[in-house]
Amino acid sequence: MSENPTAAELIRDELVKADCRLVCHVAESRLTGLYHAIHGDPRFRKISVGREEEGVGICGGAFLGGMRSCLLMANAGLQASVHAIANLTIMCRLPLVMLIGNRGRFGDPIFYQEYTGQFTQPLLDSMQVPTLTIDTLDKVPLIPLAFDHAWVFKKPVAILLEREALDPIKKHYLADGPAPGAEEGGR
Repeated sequence: MSENPTAAELIRDELVKADCRLVCHVAESRLTGLYHAIHGDPRFRKISVGREEEGVGICGGAFLGGMRSCLLMANAGLQASVHAIANLTIMCRLPLVMLIGNRGRFGDPIFYQEYTGQFTQPLLDSMQVPTLTIDTLDKVPLIPLAFDHAWVFKKPVAILLEREALDPIKKHYLADGPAPGAEEGGR
């Protein structure tokens, strides 16, 4: 690990500690740094999926094959994948760890993300999905505990990655222009 690791590097290192070896992901601009940190690391098998529910299925298959995995996505992707989460992971009792870029919160410069911020936590609560919110870097070491919880109880767990933890230096994006990677067209 570098002398001054980025938030993405810290999260990647906790995924390694959690024995996560497979990462499914859907493009999301807020998680660009994490994608780069994982894609450059040979300890992970990476699968880019077109839709979040594909990642739910692949992560379920990884569990059946004895491999820990996670799904990286935006909270809009969570909303799009509710059916797969409910019918595959909850009903069939398969663990799923979701690292979710939590959009639509204070400081998000993209107005149409507001609804995702409003509905994310109520949606997770309605499905009884335990949630770990990482809004400061000192909470990043809790990531392996979320993996353990998912595997012990055979259920999905959400890790909400807030802007404050992903970019602790920039206090808010509204004053400084768009969020990093926003011009890439991610969710």
